[in-house]
Amino acid sequence: MSSTVLLQPFRAVGLVTSHVPFALQVKGNDHFVTTTVGDAFHVYNCKKLNLVFVGQVGKEITAITCSGPTTFVSFDDTVAAYQRERREQEYPGHGSMVRQLLVFGNQLLVLYADNTIKGFDIATAEVAFNMNDFDVMEYTLTSMLHPSTYLNKLLIGSQQGSLQLWNIRTQKLIYSFKSFNSAITCLEQAPALDVVAVGQADGHVRLHHLKADRTLIKFHHDGGPITAITFRTDGPAIMATTNTLGTVALWDLDTQRLVATMSECHDGSLSGLKYLPSRALLLTAGQDNKLKLFAFDSADGTGRLLRHREGHSAPPTKLRFYNDQFEFLSAGSDHSLRMFSVLKDERSVELSQGSLVKKAKAKGMTAEQLKLPLLSAMSAEPVRQGDWDNIVTAHANMSGARLWSYEDKKLSQLRLGGNKQMASKGVFCTAVATSACGNFAAVGRSNGSAVYYNMQSGRLRKTFGSNGAHDGIVTGIAVDALNTICLTAGADCKLKIWSLETGKLKTVVTFPTELKQLVLFRNNNLAAVVGDDCVIRLFDVETKRVVRVFKGHDNRITDVAWFPDGRWLVSTSMDTTIRIWDVPTGRLLSWFGVAEAATSVTVSHNGEYLATSHVDSLGICLWVNRTLYANVAVNAVTPEELAQGPPLVQLPMYGSASVEEAEEDKETEPTEAKTQAMEQETDDTTTSLEPLDDNLITLSNLPKSRWVNLGKLEQIRNRNRASETVKAPSTAPFFLSTVPGLEMAFKLDEDPLKDIDKQSRVLNFGKVGTASAFQQKLQQGFEANDYSELLDALKSMGLAAIDLEIRSLSEANDLEQMEWFIAFLVHSLSSQRNFELAQAYMDVFLTCHGQVLGRSERLRPQLEALSELQDECWLKLDSQYQNALCMIEFFRSMETS
Repeated sequence: MSSTVLLQPFRAVGLVTSHVPFALQVKGNDHFVTTTVGDAFHVYNCKKLNLVFVGQVGKEITAITCSGPTTFVSFDDTVAAYQRERREQEYPGHGSMVRQLLVFGNQLLVLYADNTIKGFDIATAEVAFNMNDFDVMEYTLTSMLHPSTYLNKLLIGSQQGSLQLWNIRTQKLIYSFKSFNSAITCLEQAPALDVVAVGQADGHVRLHHLKADRTLIKFHHDGGPITAITFRTDGPAIMATTNTLGTVALWDLDTQRLVATMSECHDGSLSGLKYLPSRALLLTAGQDNKLKLFAFDSADGTGRLLRHREGHSAPPTKLRFYNDQFEFLSAGSDHSLRMFSVLKDERSVELSQGSLVKKAKAKGMTAEQLKLPLLSAMSAEPVRQGDWDNIVTAHANMSGARLWSYEDKKLSQLRLGGNKQMASKGVFCTAVATSACGNFAAVGRSNGSAVYYNMQSGRLRKTFGSNGAHDGIVTGIAVDALNTICLTAGADCKLKIWSLETGKLKTVVTFPTELKQLVLFRNNNLAAVVGDDCVIRLFDVETKRVVRVFKGHDNRITDVAWFPDGRWLVSTSMDTTIRIWDVPTGRLLSWFGVAEAATSVTVSHNGEYLATSHVDSLGICLWVNRTLYANVAVNAVTPEELAQGPPLVQLPMYGSASVEEAEEDKETEPTEAKTQAMEQETDDTTTSLEPLDDNLITLSNLPKSRWVNLGKLEQIRNRNRASETVKAPSTAPFFLSTVPGLEMAFKLDEDPLKDIDKQSRVLNFGKVGTASAFQQKLQQGFEANDYSELLDALKSMGLAAIDLEIRSLSEANDLEQMEWFIAFLVHSLSSQRNFELAQAYMDVFLTCHGQVLGRSERLRPQLEALSELQDECWLKLDSQYQNALCMIEFFRSMETS
């Protein structure tokens, strides 16, 4: 990954399913459904509809099926077999797209768009047969099915409306059924033998007896071609069908009549429909990115929504992190407001807008028509979450702002202003903001007015300006942390500061362009003002002047967001770049390009996660701040890097089992993005850094966990000591001994009788030594004045092993080994490298052997030299700290003067 990219792609949230039919599989008492999401497939456990696994393919998936532990997916003209994340086998195509996959014993049947059916041996990927003798004009293949108990038989449906039964072993046509005079769209095996359900393009569903070639029952489902059929197998003879309109019809096969119609299951057509085997549960998936499970336990026979997993059915347009639980709000083009959780997708929910289905039936409309218009702005404050409504939103062509309750996840009855008279004049809300206390909301309108409301009562508290706050549309509004001032930005190129106590104007600042957005960072009162000229200007509310100007975007800036410490500002634009600006230096810190332009961006409370929404994408991309888990050189982008263009980064357009879901399912594997992040972290921590200058003190680049607690091991052991004594098992298990260190390696003892005949049986005391490998390397380093091998060994050891080796230094031979270790510390401090490691090792060494060293007159000169060198290093660091503090204070005084 480029050094100019500070964000690591993590995963996508809000993606559930697509237009590709899902695959249902039974494993023991559990049912698993596999859906496709772009170039990945998701596996859900139907018990809770929790995500248990994500497989990354890399290309757009067109068909999917499952058999045992293997998942078969098709992309382009190729089919691949996956066992979890491993691609076990690949079945090459011949240039045509795949329409359907079918597991047939030990063979995989593939139906191609060029009217060809191929059979592959699953184990070897060899082509078992190739049926390509179908004339497209006379017989266009649409679907295929293996009838139960029919050995080596394959039933094929056609666009011409007829069925054919083939023997795939001999590749001979056994029987041609009479035409149904309408294209066959789907086939499904009925619970009864020899009976197959046939779905047709004219809306008819036939239960056809294959041996008798006779239609037993015929139904008609209004609304278009039949797309899926399924049968209930837990007792009642019920068949469910769906068509392109998305309605689900339930048919009683005993009475041959329609039992119920479920018309509000999904927004649009369904991609899949299956009854769970031997369960009164119906699983549906729609092209609206929703997966639903219905239970049939009511007297009228209709389904009751039991569980669901949903995302936006249209691209999200506005994102805002809400609280410190890594939850954020998302508004989409589907007129919905949703809450998503980074930690656990099961918490994700749509905020209710009322009983829209009931109202729609009464008015003869659809629920979608009764939803609020597109959301244009929103603001939320969690301080008063349990007391009253704490989310305020502005909607297109609505004169009043709407309030929402995050606690109850629903729309409030209160409205902040607005009436029919204002709506008739074309006055609508354009900007909203909540106060830091959560009691008030500021609203800006298209006629230039700006008002201040009480969120608990909905009453008007203040109006800014007698003739309106601006001469044009109010494009941005914000309230400071102390509720003393309100900032408004307008299309009249002006930024105004108003007193919340009096409602009077305090300051007017004119900009050279129309203002499009205003985002205030309350901790330092810096406001990011986005102009129509694709420039971001930072306005200091205290000094009343522009202190930073960020130029670089080539197209409209869609959104900006502050990092929690106020040092970084992230911006997104229609030029398909995402940029991070460094506020203290005023320079571009990081930038990268993406395939689809980002429409909104938001940063979590601790700066760990960044979420973005993108054009024509239903998923919300999550990025991880690399500086929090890896040693990343944070340098400004150079002119040469700007001239080369932004590095392209692939969007994380696939999901993953979230943190808490992974704990529930122990088999969940890490996603490719997380694996790459871990590999990146490993590479960063194991790379040694060369000092930029000989006079600079350089750290070791090792993580803190490898040295910071070295001097506190005794406290950690005492804290973690078991409250009860550990009882040895009656029969102790056998374990292979391992070599001490951070890498797993077994210690294989050599055979003591090996080469016994070649050796003398007289014991040679000269070969018997008591020094450990660490002490031997210490002696070698002292004699050669080169401690590189010793340092490498220390870096590879764990804290307990380092502590043991330092404690084990012998006092024999007049503290000879301690003299060697003091020389090693002097050498480390003199080289000014691995400074923090030398400090940690010195701490343990002096703590363990301080009393013995204090009584030694021979080692006093070496200890005095070590002390002088230690003082010299810390004086140098203290001087650099003081210089940095003076420079910061100098620049701070310049800004306030």
